[in-house]
This record gives sequence, structure tokens and C-alpha cells, in this order.
Amino acid sequence: MTSFVVVLDHDECVTLVSVEPRHAVASVAQRPGTRHPVHVGAPGKAILSALPPSRWPDAVSARLRSELLDAAAQGYSTSHDEVVPSLRAVAVPINLQGRNPVALAVAYVASQHTPDEIARVLTASAARIQEALG
Repeated sequence: MTSFVVVLDHDECVTLVSVEPRHAVASVAQRPGTRHPVHVGAPGKAILSALPPSRWPDAVSARLRSELLDAAAQGYSTSHDEVVPSLRAVAVPINLQGRNPVALAVAYVASQHTPDEIARVLTASAARIQEALG
């Protein structure tokens, strides 16, 4: 899986850094600087789920509102076919004191692991990042 950190820039998500697997037969490239709307894809939804609803975009649909509330309750978000066709993603928010939340995410085509299993690993990694950065 390709792992990446996404930051919020107005109404877009921007990939800050990414790491691709070294030994995979095929991998997904998520280049730094890549942008997509914040309301599309797991990283943006993870970021929005960590914000109070008053800071969500004005045009949040009832379906997206439900997804964001679910993501906030479970601590992670998922997506499939939203940013790139056939691509799946799982993301968790990282809350840094005094800053907008960022998201730690992975993107993949298929996996033997469930989104819950992936989210547990991401959550542990996010906690270590949050602890290191404060």
C-alpha cells in the first residue's frame, strides 16, 4: 500500500508526502502536491470528520454528512472509486494542537486486510506522529 500524509488547503486536500512500497509488484503513486476536493476521498473525509460541523463546506449533502459523522464515530474514513477509479483508501485524522487536522492515509487496489485492520495500524501510527509533534 502507498502511505501518504494529506493537509487541508482551503477546500482541497494536498498530499504533503508519500511512501510507496519497495517490494510490491505494482504500487499506487500518490505524488506530493496532488490535490483533490476535501469532500471526496478518505483523506478529506478524515480531515472533515475531525472538524466541528460548523467548519464543513456549505454544500455538504445529507449523504456526506452521514459519512462524516460515521467517520468521526469510528475514527477513520474509507473511500472506493472516489478520487481514482478502482482505488480504495483508508484514512485517519491526526489532530495537532493549534493546527488544522491532517490525515494519514493508505491507497490500494486490493488487500487481504479489512478497512478496520488497516485503520488500527494507521491509528497507532497517527498517535505516534501526534505525540512526536505535540
